[in-house]
Amino acid sequence: MAVRSESRAKIRSSPEAVFAYLTDFGRWREWAPRIAECQVRGGGPLRTGATLDQRVTTRSGGTKPRTLEVIAVEAPRVISFAGKMGPSAMTWGFRCTAQPEASTELVLWIEVDVRGAMRLMPAAAMRSGFRRVNGAEVARIKSAVERTSVGTATRVS
Repeated sequence: MAVRSESRAKIRSSPEAVFAYLTDFGRWREWAPRIAECQVRGGGPLRTGATLDQRVTTRSGGTKPRTLEVIAVEAPRVISFAGKMGPSAMTWGFRCTAQPEASTELVLWIEVDVRGAMRLMPAAAMRSGFRRVNGAEVARIKSAVERTSVGTATRVS
């Protein structure tokens, strides 16, 4: 059984600026508080097939390693990843779509192929949890990108 959820925000900035922020992996902890570190393995370029190495904070306060495979990069529109959520395969990513008035619709989506003990959790409860966490992440991304865009805007006198 697959469980899918999406969270959205309209960001007052270009898709290029939003995508640049999303692919600045050193800044992921700004919007994803459980991510202590994130980088492309070997410092290589962001490309399909690359591996992201992360250190994530555990519920007990320690950290543990996690890896994600980059499964799609279509700058400045799409980036997606594959990894594990417990025993379950997970894919997730971002879609940036240009909107009128120099803005971008950002969609953060996640899909989990539920396996093992995770099958005991009702799909509706799982989707609700994803929406809560991903909604907060999208709100932090929006805030950071808009703050950066305003701070770097060129003034006309």
